[in-house]
Amino acid sequence: MKIGQYKQGLGETGIKMFDNLREKHQLKDDKDLLLLRIVAESWETMVSTREIINDPNSEGPKPHTMNRDATRQLMSVLKQVWWRMN
Repeated sequence: MKIGQYKQGLGETGIKMFDNLREKHQLKDDKDLLLLRIVAESWETMVSTREIINDPNSEGPKPHTMNRDATRQLMSVLKQVWWRMN
């Protein structure tokens, strides 16, 4: 899969994080890039829902639930990466 395909659908925050971590850690393996995609997507969701949570006038979906789910997803990926490294 090409790098652009891993970044497809990410917003500016996710793409920036993906590119920075990929370059910093020289990630090239498909498994690593897929995990990086999940991390970037989770982080992006966490950032956007945090903005909604902090806006007293916001209405819409339950941002706390979305934030919690994104945090759980991110932690799951980080556990997988940690186990691979140790």
